[in-house]
This record gives sequence, structure tokens and C-alpha cells, in this order.
Amino acid sequence: GRVPAPEATLERLARTQFAVDNAGDEIYWADEDGRILYANESAARSLGYTREEMQRLRVFDIEAAHAPESWRNLLQRLASGRPLNLETLHKTHAGALIPKDLTLSLVRMGEVPISFGTGRDSRERKRHEAALRSLLDGPAEDPVFVALDRPLTGAPAHLAPYLAAENATYA
Repeated sequence: GRVPAPEATLERLARTQFAVDNAGDEIYWADEDGRILYANESAARSLGYTREEMQRLRVFDIEAAHAPESWRNLLQRLASGRPLNLETLHKTHAGALIPKDLTLSLVRMGEVPISFGTGRDSRERKRHEAALRSLLDGPAEDPVFVALDRPLTGAPAHLAPYLAAENATYA
């Protein structure tokens, strides 16, 4: 049998809420005064709080770069309707600073603007970028040639473990 419409809607909402609560990325909702209205499990855990504790905080408690005035300025920038991507620092419950990549949008709930944000810890991305830069910045006399549609030739020997391909040859 077919599930009646109201029950099917409630079931979809419950699945969606579960997905948001347990998403790998951090999810935040905050009001125009910076009060955190919602933070999912990933967001709370990344900062050393419970979800309930997060809802007693303001953006300024966790966002190292924002004070009430800069929050209002950010909301004005978001009013254009375009999402904003930024790198920032979040302060954990213990006081440590964690670099984050955030995407913020402004959503209107009736007349009330609510900010919606997704984020993730950027330390791993930054480590990977630094490792790649150090590999690519190998000895100056070693040119690097990368081709995705043919065998690699002329790649420096120190890159061999990272660029191993079935038909690749290394100088």
C-alpha cells in the first residue's frame, strides 16, 4: 500500500532531518543577531560542544573574526542572494582556533533573515595542498610534465611513487 500524503511527508521530513543532523559537513543556522539556532552533530563535535550547548551560543562565541558589527556587514553582503565562500577561524570550547572553509547563504523565513552555513575543517586540505606544492617544487632542474590522456614521461624521479601509472616512465 501507498502511504497517505501527510504520513509520507512526515516520513520524508524525518529522513531529511536525520541526514542533516548526521551529515559529514558542518551545518549551521543563525539569526540576524548572531544567535545559533541550529548546529548539526559535525559542527558541535568539531568545536567540542554538544548540539544543545551550541544553541546557547552566538556566532561571535565561535567565530574569531566576527563581532556584532561585522556580522551585520556580512548579512548585508549575503542579502545580494549569492552564497559567500570564505576561510575563517572557529574557536573551540577549549579555546583552540581551527581553520574552516564556510559557505554562507541568507534565507528569508517570512520577514526574518536567517543565515545558513555549511563548513568543514580546512586543515587536511591545507596539508594536502602543502604536500603537493612541496612535491611539485622539487629540484629546480627537474621539469614536470603531466598528461592525463597519455603516459607520463620526463617526470622527476622523486614523483614516481605519487604519479605511478601503468605506462608511465620517469627520467
